[in-house]
Amino acid sequence: MSDPKSPPTLKDLGTRLTAARGKRRVAGPDAADEEAAAAAAEGRGAIGVAWRLAAELVVAPAVGAFAGWWLDHWLSTGPWFLLGLFLLGMVAGMYNVIRTAGRLNRAMTGPTSGKAAAERERDDRG
Repeated sequence: MSDPKSPPTLKDLGTRLTAARGKRRVAGPDAADEEAAAAAAEGRGAIGVAWRLAAELVVAPAVGAFAGWWLDHWLSTGPWFLLGLFLLGMVAGMYNVIRTAGRLNRAMTGPTSGKAAAERERDDRG
């Protein structure tokens, strides 16, 4: 883009995409969670984190219930898949909320001793 008035070329777009992909690769897969935790710790973006947690609590059981209803309807089995997958969705939603709250807590309290940090990393890996 030598001339600011000319439209960007495909080569310029390719260069920008490569740079963006490189930044994302360096940031890692949990960078979005860590970024949200840091934003909430600073007081900005807290409403976004709250909406995300609320959505996880609602969407996970809803998806489980729908999948269970569909399986019950397809297999003619009564409410068993509906109940089982709804409960599984509730557990998954709560697990995600607890995991995100733990990350927020760590971001707000800052770094601690190396032993505690190593234990938290081991717990996060599951």
